[in-house]
Amino acid sequence: MARASHFFLSFLALSTEALRVSERDDMISRACTLKATKGLTHNLIQKSQKCGKGMKVHGAIQQFGDEIDEFLIPFTQWCVTHTSNNNAVLRPLPRKQVPLFEDINRVQFALRDGACDGVVSVSGQFVGAATQSDLKNGFEEWYKANNGKPFVPIWMDTGKPANQTSMHYEEPFCNRSSSPTHLHDCFFLPTSNCIMGAQQWERIRTEMRPFGGLQNVSIGRQVAGTRASGVDLNIMWQMLFFRQNAKTRSELARRERAWRAKNPSWPARSPHGEPPASSAACAALHIRHGDKLTPFWMNTHHTVAGGFNRTLDEYLDEALNLMQRNAGVDVGAEVRIMVMSDDADIIKASMKTKRATTFHVDQKLDSLSDVLQADVLQAPGGFSYGKGGSEDMLQWLLTIRLMSECDVFVGNLGSGFTKFVYHGICEQRQGNCPEAVTLGCGGKEYSELFNYRVSPPSVVQHATC
Repeated sequence: MARASHFFLSFLALSTEALRVSERDDMISRACTLKATKGLTHNLIQKSQKCGKGMKVHGAIQQFGDEIDEFLIPFTQWCVTHTSNNNAVLRPLPRKQVPLFEDINRVQFALRDGACDGVVSVSGQFVGAATQSDLKNGFEEWYKANNGKPFVPIWMDTGKPANQTSMHYEEPFCNRSSSPTHLHDCFFLPTSNCIMGAQQWERIRTEMRPFGGLQNVSIGRQVAGTRASGVDLNIMWQMLFFRQNAKTRSELARRERAWRAKNPSWPARSPHGEPPASSAACAALHIRHGDKLTPFWMNTHHTVAGGFNRTLDEYLDEALNLMQRNAGVDVGAEVRIMVMSDDADIIKASMKTKRATTFHVDQKLDSLSDVLQADVLQAPGGFSYGKGGSEDMLQWLLTIRLMSECDVFVGNLGSGFTKFVYHGICEQRQGNCPEAVTLGCGGKEYSELFNYRVSPPSVVQHATC
């Protein structure tokens, strides 16, 4: 039966891949292949007008990574789908998404003469709360206002100078600076060309609203073209805020090569940046435990009722059920599952399970059982989140990249960090989200624009929100 299951999974995966390739030709013509050399940014701009299926750059990719970035920054409808030492593949987003991002470009990257008047949103919280709540909510409010001024998100604590922030996500990958955007700039491309300087930030930071509220809201204007709404804005925000810069892309490519050398059976994209043929046979799990299951958070935020007290087996129940439903056959234990968690106990359990072939990316994690036994978290905070550095951020991004090979995701989308992971997978897949099951609150959600399909559990008990 296992052999038959493998045959049907392979057949389904190949059929799915054939459909993908027929919709978006995998091949990039020789006319759309460029050499990494001086003037690369200008050449990319010129070629992009004629190379609607994508462009390939070969040569010294690391040396000319900044020039690729210079092209990408104002053209948010383009992204890098593959990076290696001597090749980079750039592709436009699907046609139905392009008008949304071209509309963003006209505001975020309009020609400016000196100073600019922006709409600023600030958050100094950890990655989940900051980027999936505060700043994302600010973006939604700005976007719905149809505003003519650029949106300027600043991920920085207002209570301290920027070079003294208590967050360390950028270290030691990047040097800390007085710029209010240095944490974001370390890994990702700018979201606009309206950039606040260090001196201005220091003058006004104590006057800024700390949890994403907009300031300096401008009068509205009508903008022609497609507009996003609802869940589409969540994905659109992620695709704008988390576009990786050349330094990050290069480092992640290095880490991915090293990880894959030890895990050769994990599905891989083609050198052209297309999803793997075997993507139907893998799933991604993000299992959020951590402080959600400590006494303070359980009592204050009712996190058990919210579905956070789930075992690895419950996540596997949903993942395997969805994969079996999509494949039409018993998928068997040979299916590949990427497991990500903030609880070392979950990673240990995943290494012992016989229900699937599991993978993970190494990180320093606390064990929930050890923390509860020590009884040290009777107040909010803790669980080592405040000690996170660039190693954590890079390993998160690497895991998201590897998870993007899969067409199934299971998590609790009541967590901001789980949203960061899931929406990050959507971004890595050029706005083509994997089908998802949330073990938290909420019912079905669907959006055709980003292929967004989220459902409540089909096997395990629903959260009692």
